[in-house]
Amino acid sequence: MGEQKVIPVSVDPEAYQLYLKGRYFLDRPRTPAGLHKSLDYFQQAAQLDSGFARPWAGVALSYEMLEYVGAMSPRETHPYALAAASRALQLDPDSPEAHLAMAYIHEHYEWNWPARDRELASAIQLDPNYELARQWLSFGLSRQGDANRALIEMQRAFALDPLSLRVNLTLASRLKDAGRPQEAIRLLQEAVDLEPGNSEPHFALADLYRSRGDFEKMADEQLRALELDNNLDFATQFKALRQEKGAQAAWEQIERQLLYAGLHDLDTLGSHGEYVSPSAYVWTYARLQDRENTLRWMQRACDEHASILLELHNQHFDFVRDTPEFQAWVRQVAMPK
Repeated sequence: MGEQKVIPVSVDPEAYQLYLKGRYFLDRPRTPAGLHKSLDYFQQAAQLDSGFARPWAGVALSYEMLEYVGAMSPRETHPYALAAASRALQLDPDSPEAHLAMAYIHEHYEWNWPARDRELASAIQLDPNYELARQWLSFGLSRQGDANRALIEMQRAFALDPLSLRVNLTLASRLKDAGRPQEAIRLLQEAVDLEPGNSEPHFALADLYRSRGDFEKMADEQLRALELDNNLDFATQFKALRQEKGAQAAWEQIERQLLYAGLHDLDTLGSHGEYVSPSAYVWTYARLQDRENTLRWMQRACDEHASILLELHNQHFDFVRDTPEFQAWVRQVAMPK
């Protein structure tokens, strides 16, 4: 969030400390547990000092990120996020965080692109060094097919926060999209040291090596990621299959097993009454090239206005792109190009 380290004179010092704790967890790698912590701290800060605008914006952003990672339904998060962002703007019309929260609402929940652009522009105009706003602008440009501008904005975000793993991972993705995979690989190799226990840089490296046809390096990174995620049974199977069939064939077999295991986990969560985002099913079935189930779960995602509807351009959906259902969703979202 925007860098304002001096406590405003009128703000309760304890509320400000709670706000900073919320911001810390919001800026960390986004897990449901971490985002619930950020939400709790922001809510405590807002309760302690109801006239302090920034925790209200933090509440909105936390709800938005909980939806984005699939931990809560958009139907549940939208009204809370809208109310909190509106309250923040009422208290401080010049809050870049509040304008960014509103930009998310217009983009993800309403598919209102002109309003999204206005709010995002306001956030950056109010705080040109607001890394998260730069990153979200980069996401929007990438989704609209402008790889060069998306990379430029992500490079600006990186300059503002070069030690954030989230920022490094996104910049690597932009470099890949811009046709600069070797730079992306070097960046990810350095990013591994930011959080040595995190598997995400290794999965990203594996994807890059795979796209370049370097299956041995791909396998090394996939194996390291499995071990870091404590998928030791799959790691052991992968090692054996790699010796028997080679790296590429071994990973293709293990990958399918992992995807089916993931479906089982999703079904189990749902059977226990927990919310399971349809987006999780969409991504899994798309990677399995299961046409019927990809379309079935994408319709549920569309009914919820889930964030995956902003990813219709993704190459994983090429195998269903020509269907009438998919074309109808593209028209419904009407994302500008």
